[in-house]
Amino acid sequence: MLNEDFRKLNSDVSGVPVEFTAADVEIEFTLVQVTRKASTRSSWGTNDAMKRSSQGGVDPIDPAGNMNVWVCNIGGGILGYAQFPGGSPATDGIVVSPQYFGSSDKGTGFYLSTPFDKGRTTTHEVGHYLNLRHIWGDGGCSVDDFVADTPVAGGPNYGCPNYPSRSCTNNGGFTSDQFMNYMDYVDDACMFMFSMGQKARMDAIFAPGGPREGLGTIVDGCLLPPPGGLASSNVGDNGFTLSWNAVAEAVSYDVSIDGNIFNATGTSYNASGLDPGTTYSTKVRARCASGSGDYSPDLTVTTTGSNCRTAPVTFTLVLDNYPSETSWSLTRNGTTVASGSGYSTNGQTITETFDFGDGNYVFTINDSYGDGICCAYGSGSYALEDAGSNVIASGGAFGSSESVSYCVEGGSSGGPGAVTLLQSFFETGWDGWTDGGSDAARYNGSFSYEGNYSIRIRDNSGVASSMTSGTFDVSTYSQIDIEFYFYPNGMESGEDFWVRYFDGSVWNTIAAYASGSSFTNGNFYVANISINAGEYNFPSNAQFRFQCDASANRDEIYIDQVTITASSGVRSAGNSITMLNGLRNSGGGTFELEGEVLRLFPNPTHHQLNITIDMDEVAEVNFTLYDMSGRIMRELKWQNVDGQLSESIDVSQLREGLYFVNLKTSNGLNETRKIMIKR
Repeated sequence: MLNEDFRKLNSDVSGVPVEFTAADVEIEFTLVQVTRKASTRSSWGTNDAMKRSSQGGVDPIDPAGNMNVWVCNIGGGILGYAQFPGGSPATDGIVVSPQYFGSSDKGTGFYLSTPFDKGRTTTHEVGHYLNLRHIWGDGGCSVDDFVADTPVAGGPNYGCPNYPSRSCTNNGGFTSDQFMNYMDYVDDACMFMFSMGQKARMDAIFAPGGPREGLGTIVDGCLLPPPGGLASSNVGDNGFTLSWNAVAEAVSYDVSIDGNIFNATGTSYNASGLDPGTTYSTKVRARCASGSGDYSPDLTVTTTGSNCRTAPVTFTLVLDNYPSETSWSLTRNGTTVASGSGYSTNGQTITETFDFGDGNYVFTINDSYGDGICCAYGSGSYALEDAGSNVIASGGAFGSSESVSYCVEGGSSGGPGAVTLLQSFFETGWDGWTDGGSDAARYNGSFSYEGNYSIRIRDNSGVASSMTSGTFDVSTYSQIDIEFYFYPNGMESGEDFWVRYFDGSVWNTIAAYASGSSFTNGNFYVANISINAGEYNFPSNAQFRFQCDASANRDEIYIDQVTITASSGVRSAGNSITMLNGLRNSGGGTFELEGEVLRLFPNPTHHQLNITIDMDEVAEVNFTLYDMSGRIMRELKWQNVDGQLSESIDVSQLREGLYFVNLKTSNGLNETRKIMIKR
């Protein structure tokens, strides 16, 4: 089946829609050796133990010249996995579970599991081994798989979709996702093609110096010489023309521009849509009917104009379902000028404006869990745009971190802009605050809003009932904004606490919150305060203080997640306080909302995951548990659910790690959560 799929000899290739072109990849596989080894292990996981004799497995055989395939029960419902080119030779190859290895179309007696019983798991994993990504680029509509003729997709497709089925509006003019591609997640019977662009991407790894150069031999291949005379002309701000000498017997040419492959039928190619003032590496190779020749030497071409941007730059951040994991920073000429973190509201949109003058900037966005801010776990995204609404960077599927460099020129004179003076979460210490004394303490417990720790202030002991920041130079700013979260406990009616500001001479109370009028005990709140230079002096030694002003009988306020920013220009005014509708810290940084439809506990879990679903109207409910690669681990369906439904799932056989839970209902609910399984 593997040779049929890679040579376009599979009978179901006739199902490819006319808008797509299936490729004969012209790669064939020959069985060289079979090694059988008995084992008492019932599953192997994904830590490559089956590839090591020291751990009961089998060592790879000459991975530079052979594609090694391990067939063993991976466990956890995982079909297979592969190593991309360039990895360690000691673990190079693919792994497939036996119930998904082989094709039920080729005989009887196979230990196969529908709907993955047609051998396409092996085809899919070999695709990864030969340098192919999933068609959705392991991200969403803003992420590509680096293949031009596979439309961008919002995520994996499952089952057997009806054509056309399009998940991204802006997908290059295609009417459908290429869900029938071997690099999607549909059922085996519904995938039956590689594209021409994927063929070119696979070909590249066999070129001299490529990571799979020594794998196999070329039979009746293309021995065409590299084109000569590669030159550039018509160089402009956004493109240029490449031309080269014709190669006898060539039917077309592959043009590589910074690793992206384009096809040309003649001896020139017009590159467009490029960035001004940017250097590109280009090369070209000839193609014949049975393959391709060698690439020409690289030619670098630099577009005209300046790639610098005009300030102000606008940053827009849409948070995902786990906002506390997201942080970002902006540096100018190596110095941090803005940053953000400690977010708490799912799906919230954050907008910042940067105007720090001319210079070289690096913007970095981070996700502490390493899974970006989209797409199976929320619709998070970010974008940077210059003053002309030109996109500098955008995305969401970036793993742990993503950075972009850009320069600014011709903007404003470069005032101080907006700067984060202090952000404190208290998980590792006082985070820039000073312990006031006997009635202030760092606290670990459920009254902390974010994580496990907060600062408790209590009673009425003056400075001893307070926490005080260090000093800050705010003399060049015109507004200061303070955001913090708090939990009151045991505060009697009328008892209050203050937020105070030191203006270089005296302490000013800039906000006071009283029990009974501002808050009630036993609830979490978020408060925002704005002051400006027209009201208060902004000195070079400003300080901030939280101070309790209650009676001396253990009246407590727990302060957490404090963010203080300073900015140019008065953007807003006034103070606000909002109760967070029963938000509770359920431990381990996971929050539960009272009255929500879906509850998962414990989280993290070891052996059993408990599910509670509350429906206020009759609906069909679908519950799916996915692993990090999008494979379905567990799936439950209920009809006509009305009221509360409880269920427990045994997860003891799943490997340790992060998983995703998706709840869909017939009345429109579609919610995704993360769970952690620990051993």
